[in-house]
Amino acid sequence: MKFDLIIMDPPWSNKSVKRKKIYGWFDMDDLKALPISEILSEDGLLIIWLTNNKAVHENLTRILEHWDLKEITKWHWLK
Repeated sequence: MKFDLIIMDPPWSNKSVKRKKIYGWFDMDDLKALPISEILSEDGLLIIWLTNNKAVHENLTRILEHWDLKEITKWHWLK
């Protein structure tokens, strides 16, 4: 089955999560292991919520390349 739209909100690591120890989080290898390129249709869109962490953004660029995807746009959520 292929999907035209996948929306991801991975449990990114951050200081608050580490202090509270409420839930686990993905590391980049876990994220990279997801079979996105197998389940996303050829013209499909992948939307990923990210934290404001430069390392996460840089690593995600490499993961998108691994999935044979490219960034089209970036939206910023202002509170």
